[in-house]
Amino acid sequence: MDMSSTIFFYTNNLLHRNLLRKTLITAVDCARFSNAKLLVTSHFPLFKEYIDVSSEFGGLKEDNLPEDYKELCIKDLNLDNEPHAINYVTGKLPYKPKSILDQLIFSCDHCNTDNIVLFEHDCFYPHDYVKIVEEQLKRYDITYCMEAYCMVNRKGFYVCEPHPYLSSFSGRRETFTDIFKKKKEMYGEVIRMLEPVVPCDLVLKDIKWTDGKEHMIPKILRVKTKYDGDKEVYAKSEERAAQINEIIASNSFCLDRVLGNECILEFQHGLNCTASLYLMRQVYDNSDMEEEYRKCSNVHPYWGLADKFTPSARMPLPFGGG
Repeated sequence: MDMSSTIFFYTNNLLHRNLLRKTLITAVDCARFSNAKLLVTSHFPLFKEYIDVSSEFGGLKEDNLPEDYKELCIKDLNLDNEPHAINYVTGKLPYKPKSILDQLIFSCDHCNTDNIVLFEHDCFYPHDYVKIVEEQLKRYDITYCMEAYCMVNRKGFYVCEPHPYLSSFSGRRETFTDIFKKKKEMYGEVIRMLEPVVPCDLVLKDIKWTDGKEHMIPKILRVKTKYDGDKEVYAKSEERAAQINEIIASNSFCLDRVLGNECILEFQHGLNCTASLYLMRQVYDNSDMEEEYRKCSNVHPYWGLADKFTPSARMPLPFGGG
């Protein structure tokens, strides 16, 4: 049977060992289940056999990290190679969005299937996710999630504010290639937005929150969701994108409508806890925002028990059930 999709698994190797191992193994399993290829770009090798492309990226052979971080830079997973998987090793690149974009463009140029499905290194995807995406890409150029996206940390599962996260995107190869190469041409070294632009309404929100002191964040621009009722639309994403010359993925489909209880699950950890993610948790936990955003749970209807996702856990393969 011909393969119609390639999973792009991209990583900087800076992650807890158990988590990186399990997300990569589940990507391998998803590829097998869906008869898809797996294209891995990593700063350092993840499989026993790999292709060194560091000269193309200008990547460093050494991690060049402070001692406190060296043990978190995983270089020796040494997974057995898979027949339909390939690992391109870029060398150590700067930890910034441009490096991610360069990895994605390289992957597009080395992909020979019609469809591309993005898998981030700290995310878990439903077992049948690739097949669900493939069905929609028969009619659409891009798929993504808004509300079918959840996070987990030591407190349990929590609902993210609906947003088209990069890790939820899939697309036709030609469409992805055009979008990512245009971004590199537009932005140069400082990438303002990695995600493809999909049509959605944007609203302004004033958020009050406290961490012992009262704070006010006025007029934050957010995607309009069902929780916003009759809130006035401030702008449309495609209008704002056109102002900076972004390609707009008009022929796109939000997977929320077909995933049901299934969703993408991102693990919140110290190495992805950027200022914005930290602020998000502070705001959600300590503000008057909608209850839907602040709700935490130890059990998820698809992913099962939250405990199995802690870094110290044995972390069995996470599909379904407890």
